[in-house]
Amino acid sequence: QIATLKPDLVILGYGTNEGYDNGLDLDGYGRLVSGFVDLVEMAAPDASIAMLGPFDGARQGTGAACGGGWATPPNLDGVRGVLRNLAAARGAFFWDGGAAMGGRCAANEWAEADPPLMYADRVHLRAAGAERLSAALWSALMGQGPGRAACGAADRG
Repeated sequence: QIATLKPDLVILGYGTNEGYDNGLDLDGYGRLVSGFVDLVEMAAPDASIAMLGPFDGARQGTGAACGGGWATPPNLDGVRGVLRNLAAARGAFFWDGGAAMGGRCAANEWAEADPPLMYADRVHLRAAGAERLSAALWSALMGQGPGRAACGAADRG
């Protein structure tokens, strides 16, 4: 179906659920996502690929402490690293949703903001948070945001 659309850009967003999995095999995860990228490249060889790393998140329990009993899930940073490295190896654009929020423990700040940008679960964005991050992603794709790394056709040749 992708080939029929002839897209200029394919955006792949992964990692939130995987980042919350304490038992995740990061090498296996990298192979799985690499396989998805292979399929996209075969179906749309002229398309640019943008990979979105997961937003910051927190949960009660294990992980790096964020305050109030909330902690960063242990594999969230690892998942971002896998996606960042894969994007670099494939000549794809990478956007770090967690960094765009402000880094580790930003989910706490976003959930407690007035008005809140994230739900109290520290996983899901409220409309205002989604709007803020979509604007940041747009700016990054257009080369106007931090790093000014515009998304253009990748040289995968």
